[in-house]
Amino acid sequence: MSILSILPAALVISAGQLLLLSVAGLGAARLLLPPRLHAHELTLAPLFGLALLALAGLYGSHAGLTMRQILPLVLVLAGVLLVGALVREWSNRRRWWPGALPVRELAPLLMTMAGTWLLALAPVLTYGTLMPIGHNWDVEFYLPLADYLKDYSALALDQAPPNPLRDLLLTDRLASRAMGATYAQAMADLIVYREAWDSWVPMLALLRALTLAGLYALLREGLRVPKYGALAGVGLAGANGLLLWTTYNSFGMGLGGLALLPAALLCTLLALEEGSRRAILAAVLLLSGISCTYWPMLMAYGAAGLGVGLALLWEHRRDRWGWSQVVGRGVAVLAGGAVVGALAHLRAPDAFFGVFAGQVASMGISDFISPAVIVGSAPFSHLPSQELATATGLETFLVWGGLGAAVLLLVRGVLAGSGRRGLAIGMVGCLLVYLAGLRFVVHFPYGYVRGVSYVNSLLLGVVGAGIAHQVSLSHASHAPRPSPRTVGVPMSVRNRFPWLLLLLLAASSGVASVRTYQVYAGQPGVFGLETVGMRAAVARLDQPGPVAISPAPELRGPYMGALAYALRTRELLGVTATGYQPFVNTRAGTTPPIRHHPRGRRPPANMGWQPRPASGGDGRA
Repeated sequence: MSILSILPAALVISAGQLLLLSVAGLGAARLLLPPRLHAHELTLAPLFGLALLALAGLYGSHAGLTMRQILPLVLVLAGVLLVGALVREWSNRRRWWPGALPVRELAPLLMTMAGTWLLALAPVLTYGTLMPIGHNWDVEFYLPLADYLKDYSALALDQAPPNPLRDLLLTDRLASRAMGATYAQAMADLIVYREAWDSWVPMLALLRALTLAGLYALLREGLRVPKYGALAGVGLAGANGLLLWTTYNSFGMGLGGLALLPAALLCTLLALEEGSRRAILAAVLLLSGISCTYWPMLMAYGAAGLGVGLALLWEHRRDRWGWSQVVGRGVAVLAGGAVVGALAHLRAPDAFFGVFAGQVASMGISDFISPAVIVGSAPFSHLPSQELATATGLETFLVWGGLGAAVLLLVRGVLAGSGRRGLAIGMVGCLLVYLAGLRFVVHFPYGYVRGVSYVNSLLLGVVGAGIAHQVSLSHASHAPRPSPRTVGVPMSVRNRFPWLLLLLLAASSGVASVRTYQVYAGQPGVFGLETVGMRAAVARLDQPGPVAISPAPELRGPYMGALAYALRTRELLGVTATGYQPFVNTRAGTTPPIRHHPRGRRPPANMGWQPRPASGGDGRA
């Protein structure tokens, strides 16, 4: 496939996904968002849709329903919520249309979101096919899960044909995970008539873009950052897409709920400040959506929310009644999130803590990433097989110069770029403590990378606030009195310094992104182009009945994953192994696991096997 064929296909898939999310969430957004967020109803509606689909998919699937049955129920619920919102608005303000930002804000925001979506697709465009990318074993269970759940509920997965991917989903380690973005993807696939293999990269690209809508609302309405600062912040967060986002962390299940984090934090802030039922319910819904999409992300929400709460408590330090109100509203939000997301919370200890307990060398995360990578001034490669070229002296200067510029702008954004300095100090301070704890206390490189991935959009947003403030200073025609720190510094230097910081940050981010792209656009992380050929070959097997895997004794890893995914409606016989666990199925109806895949050991690149062409004559692959 060429770019001209991939891009329209990805656009159609993402458009269908966006349509579903928007339709599912518009009623909830209009019904729950407080008046202060009226202008953001249109841009935040898809996020409420994601939260609703996550909750409906999790609870409905575990109640015995398939995604084909859940989808119409969700749409009916969304219609009821929308009608309720319209009735209330008609009786109060006679307004039928959803609130939208002014064109001068909406247009650049949508352009930035579209650029972020395209940036996330960039590596796939070089491969010539829509396929799962990124260094992530998770593809072996969240992609088949999205397809299985269309026709089988979570309670009926054992009725699917014997297949290593099916049996992997039934293991205790994975069966209890709540993967809400997968549920939303499965429902969207029913609309666009696609398999999860093809739709996952457009889905994650869309969620990366939607993250910016929540981030913009948080900056504008929560921290009261000027328009240009908020746009600069979302631009930095979007541009960071070629660093942490195109590698292991980008196209994995772990970032399925990232889009909900800024919006949930904003609604929590409004709930703590205003105490209205609408704001509290909006925060509860989005918080529960995070629980159902990826439970460990609650730690990042907790850190940012703690900072916001502490800042509000400080504002009310002399008002005992106001202090108690903030505490009571916070308890209401957390209690509501615990109740609505109860199923995800009850299952999380079995699903996650064992995974994050120690180092997993097979994931390639063997060392801590540098702060320069976090802010986007340094290229990123975490696998020894994909080393970055030696940096030149100029590139080294750009890396550390860009980091210094970002730090200065972050400090400026916290201290002066926000209209709510106390909130900015609390949020950024607690996020930095959270990252420091992951780095120096937990001391787990993989967990640290994940934690950075969750919060760097928030930090880069505040850097954007610092950009706006510095530029506004350079445009000031006169000042009442020079600051003691600038006495003796010529005005021309003070005016040009902010622009030098911007130029340095832009140059370092641009070079880092290009270098990272050159590495990861060269070869997909787990599934390679040869696995695409294998899927196409095994799809031609037309003889009914079981498919025997040969040669003996074992086919494992990405090739087996691609083969098993393509033949997930068929029984596979032989000795196979996913990236997690080997399976034996030598006769029909039996697939007992024989042992867990040992942690801390990365299998060879080809898992000891070369891909072999599939033959349809005797039903053997």
